[in-house]
Amino acid sequence: MASAAKRQRMSTPTPQFEESWPKFVDFPNEILIKMCGYLKFEEIIKFSRASKRTKSLCQDEYLGKINLYRKIVPIKFLRTILNHDCEYLSLHEAKVLGTTFTSKPLQKLKYLELNWCQSGTIASSEYTIVEELLRYCYSLQKLSLSWLEIKPCIFNIISIQNGSTLQVNNFQEVHFYFHLSKEFGW
Repeated sequence: MASAAKRQRMSTPTPQFEESWPKFVDFPNEILIKMCGYLKFEEIIKFSRASKRTKSLCQDEYLGKINLYRKIVPIKFLRTILNHDCEYLSLHEAKVLGTTFTSKPLQKLKYLELNWCQSGTIASSEYTIVEELLRYCYSLQKLSLSWLEIKPCIFNIISIQNGSTLQVNNFQEVHFYFHLSKEFGW
């Protein structure tokens, strides 16, 4: 019994020491960034919501560049990433799961890699999720679509919305598919 009381006293800080403990706001940005390196991506998103400072830190270091190579990506998670003003997104060989996709216009997204990306068709649309994602991009500088099947009308959308900013593109082995009745009005 005495040892339990002793442990209780030892683990409870006294007011004089409590004031000398470093507070979260006292940590320099470099330490906070290092701490974020040990968090899972979902935890980084939660951490970024703690304050304006953590949002700025996370956006600069972690949420600006997302690599989901060979991952299974729920559409809700993809939407969360894009709503945090992601600038670099790689869905190389990723599988995007979901049937609905809406987003705000993606003005900050500069680099988009969709090589071998798999996605289903949106329930209320004739477009795939990948095609719908491309419809929301407005200022891409680099775009890679290798080994995808895309409707020709998506290339029109890409050129109209990103024509003045697009500097590098990779359309190696892009295959066009047509829905004759929809593409040509038959």
